[in-house]
Amino acid sequence: MKSENTNENLMNEYAKDPKHGFEQIYRTFADRLVQYAVHSFRFGAEEAEDAVHEALLPWVQNPVKMREVKNLKAYLYASLRNACLKRTGSVRNAAMPDDMAAVEGPDPHLQADVASALTRLPEDQCETVYLKIWGDLTFAEIAELQNVSLQTVASRYRYALAKLKEILQWNP
Repeated sequence: MKSENTNENLMNEYAKDPKHGFEQIYRTFADRLVQYAVHSFRFGAEEAEDAVHEALLPWVQNPVKMREVKNLKAYLYASLRNACLKRTGSVRNAAMPDDMAAVEGPDPHLQADVASALTRLPEDQCETVYLKIWGDLTFAEIAELQNVSLQTVASRYRYALAKLKEILQWNP
């Protein structure tokens, strides 16, 4: 799997040279992590970047400990999720920020429609969709991150896609 290989390569690079390895990890994941904080926690761009930096701080402060991380991508998302929950006091904001970064894609109208539709999902479903599609996490990684069963994650994803299909009135 490509992402596993990339994660392994990044961790090997980090083990050899933590400074250079951290730079590579940052370049590979920072933008996606910021997007996750914006979409899932309704943070503005600056607050999302601050949360990402907070989540990545241990990689600079304690390289010996961080070399032990087994699943880089899942660990980064879990760290960011914890930093975001800490910042929000475990309560997410209800409205999307004005400077919310656009959903990746070629059509700006579709981007706006999808971003709007995501706000209409329950928080747990929205987060699951975002982690699966944009975070490229597996259901198992999402289940671990959200501290729920694999079946719960699969159900959230299935219900979310059905609701998005209904909201967007999409018929394949």
